[in-house]
Amino acid sequence: MDQIQQPIVNSDSTIGGIDNRTIIIVLLVLLSFSFLGINILTILGDLMKTIVSILGPLVSQILSIFGYTTGSIINKTADVVGDVAKTGVDIAEGSVQSVGTILKDAFHAFQLQSQRANVRCYSSIHMKPHQ
Repeated sequence: MDQIQQPIVNSDSTIGGIDNRTIIIVLLVLLSFSFLGINILTILGDLMKTIVSILGPLVSQILSIFGYTTGSIINKTADVVGDVAKTGVDIAEGSVQSVGTILKDAFHAFQLQSQRANVRCYSSIHMKPHQ
């Protein structure tokens, strides 16, 4: 109890990890340079334009190569997937046709057997014995 507890103060003096004082100092320096005719932001913008004009074609070429390569890979992948899907469908079609043929043959065999049974039944009923 000898110690006095200090209230915890939440310090909101930073924005994005930068101290508010630092931001104020940078803005005051920019304002001072602007009054003196030295526009730092224009100088930085011109420097950025120069860098982009020098490195832009190189970066553009590299990105176009990546784009072409990615497009080629996607096309080849689509071809392979399409071929695999077609093969799978052909196999499934052949299997279904085989099952259909088996069922039709079984039906014809059943029908033929049924007709023979009917003929036997009919002939035994309607045939008269020879006297």
